[in-house]
Amino acid sequence: MVDGWQDNEPGNEQKTDTKTVLSLVKTFASKTLEIYGDISGSQGQTRPHSTVVRGGSSAARGKRGVFPEQVFDTPIICSDFTLFIGFCISFLPIPGLWRGVVLELNLGIRAHDIEKDSLEELTKEIARKGLSAVQLALAKSFKDKNTAPGSFSPGYAKHIRDAFQKENLEIAVLGCYIHMIHPDKKIRRKELERFKEHIRYARDFGCSIVGTETGNVSAKMGYNEDNFKEKPFLEVVDSVKELVEEAEKFGVIVGIEGGINHPVHSPQVMKRLLDSIDSNNLQVIFDPANFMDMDNYQRQEEVFEEAMELFGDRIVIVHAKDFIIENNWIKMVPVGTGMLNYDAIFKLLKQRKPHIHVLLENTREPYIDQSIKFLRKKYAEA
Repeated sequence: MVDGWQDNEPGNEQKTDTKTVLSLVKTFASKTLEIYGDISGSQGQTRPHSTVVRGGSSAARGKRGVFPEQVFDTPIICSDFTLFIGFCISFLPIPGLWRGVVLELNLGIRAHDIEKDSLEELTKEIARKGLSAVQLALAKSFKDKNTAPGSFSPGYAKHIRDAFQKENLEIAVLGCYIHMIHPDKKIRRKELERFKEHIRYARDFGCSIVGTETGNVSAKMGYNEDNFKEKPFLEVVDSVKELVEEAEKFGVIVGIEGGINHPVHSPQVMKRLLDSIDSNNLQVIFDPANFMDMDNYQRQEEVFEEAMELFGDRIVIVHAKDFIIENNWIKMVPVGTGMLNYDAIFKLLKQRKPHIHVLLENTREPYIDQSIKFLRKKYAEA
């Protein structure tokens, strides 16, 4: 076998962390380049356009794990193009090659769920908890900063971005949760324009996603069964379409989050929204707890699998929170203190969305550290 690789045959699996995988990839690449070097000839010689190779290098000949042994017994016609293709193919998934590799949970948090007085204190505290990313709703996180419409500029965004990058933190989502179907059309217009400003400057914040929910038929947010009617859905389509058109100009994604209290209240309605707007700049912020209700919470795995089938390819962010049943109603609670089936969620994410950002939500002190441990354990076991 090639140095560093272990044959992935039954009974010989081993778990490998990310650093080890990277090391193995480097070893793999060096062996490929070693073969390439033999083909190219000695120092100062020009490699002919096409060369017949039999057996590769003496160091690589007979070793298992890079290429099947029979390859080395077969003449190979090598040219600039075929060498390039061969190098690329060497990195394609090989059955069994990645078995046992442990994927790390790409975990972050809503920044405003950590209460700190300054930008520096906030970023240091998030980094101290071992998190890698945030969803940043500027108006909610920074009471001492001007976040009013018209306040953004490239310099303003760079100031915020640099503070997070200093602590190796990524702004995964700019949160701009607007009331996009407010019954007062003037207020609705202001809300849409505020979201557009976030779109225009998202890249300056080092971010490609601006996120929101879909509003409410009432001026005040809250449960209202009128949200489930056709008219509010069509109004959501109109508002989202306008936002997506702006996002297309700046290469930014509009991330829409559904929820049981909103016009986009089920996986089926989310799929209908995606089908109604023909743009890849429209994607999904998936919050599994948001789709739980009294009729389906005992069928969680079925709901999650259906969502993944309907729009799994469009999910760009996952929110992590939890829920309990209280007074015959769904109540949101900190992660790890409720009934959400994270075994099912993480199994699907590992299979379908590896390395996706998972962002803690509705989880504040004193629960954050224990919720982080809970999620990491569940992800490792999934």
